[in-house]
Amino acid sequence: MGISLSSTDKIFDFSISEYFATPPAANPLRTAHLTTTLSHRPQQVGTEIQRALSQILMEEMPFERFGLVTITEVMVTPGLESARIYVSSLKDNHDVVENLNQRAGKLSSELRKKIQLRKMPQLIFLYDTTAEKEERLNKLFGENK
Repeated sequence: MGISLSSTDKIFDFSISEYFATPPAANPLRTAHLTTTLSHRPQQVGTEIQRALSQILMEEMPFERFGLVTITEVMVTPGLESARIYVSSLKDNHDVVENLNQRAGKLSSELRKKIQLRKMPQLIFLYDTTAEKEERLNKLFGENK
């Protein structure tokens, strides 16, 4: 014996006909579960890319030439099309970023071996300016004391 609902029966605060009458994008009730699922996935993928890429860089980047290379943040687009990877180094950061962008294809294929994804995002390496901004702010606040 099952429960049957007519289109005028109320469930929670809306009727079944109201629920299906509006397109999913215009109805927050139909998209609430999608937005939480979709917004969390790029963050998970970014964390995995950061972990795996850190291992790859430790194994493959010549320490003598670039020094310690740190991945500070990975931001993946919602559709997993691209990943912006922010890096910093104790040596010339611009040289490190240029080298990493030239090797992005090889690094992407190495990532495929460590991370199982249907579609690997395009890797875009960027210089992280957070430390420089912090240093400038500290100098400004230090001078104003």
